[in-house]
Amino acid sequence: MSLAVVVAVHPEGNSIDVVDSDSGAWIGNVQVMSHTGSSNTGHMDLADIGMPVGVSQWDLTQAPERYVQALLSHVKGMPIAVGFLMPQITQMTFQRSNFRVNRHASDVYETTNAQGDHEFSHPSGSYMRWGQSPAHEDLTGADWDGQWQITQNKGSAPHLNITVANAGSPVATLHFDPQGNVTLTHNGNLTVNAKGNAAVTVGGTTELDSSGDVTIKAPQTTVEGPLTVTGPFAFQSGMTGSAGSGGGATMQIQGDATFSGTLTGETDVVAAGISGKGHKHTSESPGTPTSTPIAGA
Repeated sequence: MSLAVVVAVHPEGNSIDVVDSDSGAWIGNVQVMSHTGSSNTGHMDLADIGMPVGVSQWDLTQAPERYVQALLSHVKGMPIAVGFLMPQITQMTFQRSNFRVNRHASDVYETTNAQGDHEFSHPSGSYMRWGQSPAHEDLTGADWDGQWQITQNKGSAPHLNITVANAGSPVATLHFDPQGNVTLTHNGNLTVNAKGNAAVTVGGTTELDSSGDVTIKAPQTTVEGPLTVTGPFAFQSGMTGSAGSGGGATMQIQGDATFSGTLTGETDVVAAGISGKGHKHTSESPGTPTSTPIAGA
């Protein structure tokens, strides 16, 4: 077995070009062993070295984007890369027990710690986390060599889309866009069960558009602020109201009002400026004074 410096990768063939550390020999298209692989299953992840393409790739005095060292073995004289070794200086080692990190060349990575906290992180700052704390864990400089740094794709603006399909046809989609808009689209019913309180705070307008009936079941419903009903308004079991702290009229109706029962005013009823309680009646006989309305008359 021998060590070799990787100078180029060929993902289309899952192979690498290397310079043998012992002999200095240039070896091209060395197949890389995978922990699993078949004609339609497997794992493939060969990070680009960042060296120029061509003869100059073999010049080890150049500074690659990343330094990769492969361990070579030989099967019937053919070199096989059986694995890779971490360099002496790397961003990938941590002095943390039972800590796992899997990082892609794009700087997308995921971590799992000893407490079972699991995080999937995108270099844009987007992340998903299951753990004792919901906050993102920043690993900058937290590795053993103090080298960890996210440099790729920091300015990207990703979407997050979750889609469920039935036999190839999407039936439910949850979409988050880079502007912070959230859209839930689905073909079936939506059920929300909250055993505690529910609070929704909206900075803009709110619109509810239902093709069917809307029912609100609650011991009491309070609307703070003016209420406008553009369609027919019906109520049962009576209605009460007050002018509130600002005073003024309790209810104003522009249009006709029809009452099938008795209309009672505790103080007065006024129609076109005429008081039902205080208006005068003209005497039918000359010289007879007028009188105020008589109760029960």
